[in-house]
Amino acid sequence: MKTLILVLACMIGCASVCLGQKYEGSEDFEGTTVTGRVVWPGDAPDPLLLGASKNTDVCCGEGETACDKDSGRLTVNPENNGVKNCVVYLARYALDTPGKAFEKGAEINQLGCAYDPHVTFVQVGKKLVIRNSDDILHNVHGYLGNDTAFNLAMPLPAASKQKLKKPGRIELRCDAGHTWMTAWVWVIEHPYYTTTDADGNFSLSGVPDGVYELVVWHEGWEIVDTLESSDGKVTGYVFSEPLEMEPVEIVVEAGEFFDLPAEIVLE
Repeated sequence: MKTLILVLACMIGCASVCLGQKYEGSEDFEGTTVTGRVVWPGDAPDPLLLGASKNTDVCCGEGETACDKDSGRLTVNPENNGVKNCVVYLARYALDTPGKAFEKGAEINQLGCAYDPHVTFVQVGKKLVIRNSDDILHNVHGYLGNDTAFNLAMPLPAASKQKLKKPGRIELRCDAGHTWMTAWVWVIEHPYYTTTDADGNFSLSGVPDGVYELVVWHEGWEIVDTLESSDGKVTGYVFSEPLEMEPVEIVVEAGEFFDLPAEIVLE
């Protein structure tokens, strides 16, 4: 099992969440920007490719009968070893702490038989817009742990809105035979969540002064089991457990940026 190294350029928040408390943000709140970078140690691995053999004119290209699709589950930049789509957030943020407002809107699209973006965030109690831009049937099945958060058939290019009432990580899969398609929707109670970009960089803006705990999370990318039908067709995959680093205590004081380099191994 590989590890990820977080190169930190900041410090951040602790404090317990008050049960039943609702976060109230302000549009004009400024706060401090916390930045950092997640990198892969050693040589960058190849992306995890999964075979596609259904609706291949749309999923692979006109005239194609099969192709390999990037699962999006591990994306490492070979030029600088930056790791994309790590989730970085402040754990146990006190919801009564004044801070910035949530960004408006959250949506995910199905295009070319892939979810875009691969990771997105939506505020608890708000609606997620799910689009199908492919002219084929997709079935978006959202799993909150072992429970179904929603199960939505989308036979034509269209959009649907799903109101998400419970916080947590929802894994998206396609029940219409597109076994390579996965993505994540994080339903969150405060806005101090972000993902790393293609170079492994992240930025948490508008952080209030205080002592916090910073966590970095990455989905599992190793295939531990391949599920097949009785006739040998692949029906799904079981992936390794997500990686989540131990919370790192950080201290935020007034200022535009924090630049306190450190290295943390995510294992």
